[in-house]
Amino acid sequence: MEDIWDGALWKEFETDENGQPLLSEVYNFALMLGVDWFKPHHHSEYSVGGIFMSVLNLPRDHRMLHRWTMLVGIIPGPSEPHGNINSFLKPIVDDLLHLWDGTNMENSEGENVKARAMLLMVSADLPASRKATQFLSHHANKGCHICLFEGERERVWDGDRYVLTERMSNLTETLGEPRTKDQVIDQGQQYQQALLLSKARAARVAKENGVRYSELHRLPYFDPIRMSPVDPMHGFFLTMVKRETQLQMEEVDASGLNSRSIDILADRI
Repeated sequence: MEDIWDGALWKEFETDENGQPLLSEVYNFALMLGVDWFKPHHHSEYSVGGIFMSVLNLPRDHRMLHRWTMLVGIIPGPSEPHGNINSFLKPIVDDLLHLWDGTNMENSEGENVKARAMLLMVSADLPASRKATQFLSHHANKGCHICLFEGERERVWDGDRYVLTERMSNLTETLGEPRTKDQVIDQGQQYQQALLLSKARAARVAKENGVRYSELHRLPYFDPIRMSPVDPMHGFFLTMVKRETQLQMEEVDASGLNSRSIDILADRI
């Protein structure tokens, strides 16, 4: 597998009235949504967010070029918003719903054709992805967007007793129950209903479920679990997984492994 074209999601995504995959049609387009923040000025803490889209139908070496990248939203500073970016996603989702229904357009040969577009993936680092999809962060009790594993807060000895820290321990020998699309959408609605009563009640619902409401939930085809892939840049290219493995193995009983053996295992990741 070298590209999203080779994946099951691309090949299996929705079918038309004839049973053919929608993405096999010439005028049906798959979109990727990206979110990130940057500092536009040197020596300044002012941070601005950008929301952009790319067309996944294009070859991999073309789709991220400037000419094919669409800036669809700007999130003003002076800092990143906490919690969610739903107010910025709402007009984008409105347009995506229209594109899902289809729109008539003229192709390069002057023919009138019906084109459709759909959001197939949210591509962002973990904090930005969570702001878009509204899964809680890795600091939460249920910080995984794929399963319902519940982490525990680590304890440290403060001299005469153990106290809980803000650091979560997600070390486990068994996986949690897998999340499902319908379950996540329903839990988002539960959060919205609780929010009508009070912010405190909504916070309790979010803590219990590990997810809040996202505007992306309005897209009938969008699967927040499958369409929010793990961030590969920080996780693998910048060796975050390797470093986290080293930290975890230093903290647990390594069953007699010496430090050299631990280093060798971490280097294989």
